Amino acid sequence: MDELLQRISALDLSPVLIQALKKAVYGETNELLQFLVKSSAMDRELVVMLAPVDVAGRKRYAWMIGKIQASLSDFRNRFKRAGTGVAVDALLTCSIEPPPVIFVSVFAASYFERMPGSTDIDGVVEDFVIFRISEAGNDVQEDIERQLIQNISFISRNMQVALSNGEIVFGESISSLKSVFDSKTEFFGMLHVEAHNRGHFAGPWPFNSAKSGPMHDPIEEFRACLCAVRWSEYLGLSEIEQDAFAVGIFFSRFLYYGLRAYRRPVKTRQSIREITVGLMFFELLRRSGAIQSCHSSGLYLDIALVRPTLLAALKRLHDQESTAWHIGPESLRIVAREWYQVAYPDSEISLAARHIYDVLLKGGD
Repeated sequence: MDELLQRISALDLSPVLIQALKKAVYGETNELLQFLVKSSAMDRELVVMLAPVDVAGRKRYAWMIGKIQASLSDFRNRFKRAGTGVAVDALLTCSIEPPPVIFVSVFAASYFERMPGSTDIDGVVEDFVIFRISEAGNDVQEDIERQLIQNISFISRNMQVALSNGEIVFGESISSLKSVFDSKTEFFGMLHVEAHNRGHFAGPWPFNSAKSGPMHDPIEEFRACLCAVRWSEYLGLSEIEQDAFAVGIFFSRFLYYGLRAYRRPVKTRQSIREITVGLMFFELLRRSGAIQSCHSSGLYLDIALVRPTLLAALKRLHDQESTAWHIGPESLRIVAREWYQVAYPDSEISLAARHIYDVLLKGGD
């Protein structure tokens, strides 16, 4: 506790905010909430966010305070320079682009302990890694207008855990990517988030309320990740970096978010979505031969097949949604059923996927 208070005292912040943070450590949050409510979303480099959340039926507020990530300007310039190429790519074209994601180095954030009856609150800060500036006055904005603010430390950590799990599962077969992963972990995490968010609004049927529902949500998440893989071709990455990024997305969805959701004893709509998306990646790559069983070393990942397989899936999914667009929202069920069959061979999690999860959970993730 004393160390945390000392760290807060050393922050380059206004005395009012310092005092409010110290009181919040002891559970006295009124001053902090007042500061957050009165502050603008961005004050130069300082970012303060407040978001209402429901914890076991009780209204609470999640808050986050930090500063704009130092590398954000250079990162955004990559996307600006890619604009010409993306504009003529039918798989990525957006009629309206979403606002760019704001990546924040967070030095203080809310924490919720698990409460009786709570299934969606994990008791860890990372559950509140994402904030949306979602209202202007009293008019709720459309999804395309909302701006994401994300905690860069958790994005980097989550990607690192995914990559570490990938090394456990696929061993020496991915050793050629180690130096890329070591040097690009944070960048890959940022790129995944930014390109994924743009992916929701690309293609023949951009995300809207008609596509939102428990059956199609996993397909939409899968599609946005596939768009992120495609984006990497326009951002100045080398071939091996593009391959590593595609592998990193697979690991992130299957060996981090999917694994985390799988281990939860109570499955919610969100956790089922995360499991399903991860399985789509795993089973698709297994079908294509990118994932192979080796008696001597467990599973082998053919890196050269990963990106082409995922890009072929993106084209197929966009072709399906293009056809569905002319029929209507009900036709999305047909699209969803095919991809659910990919994720759940024989209508359940495959023994191969279950074995990987069980091994990782025994050893920790």
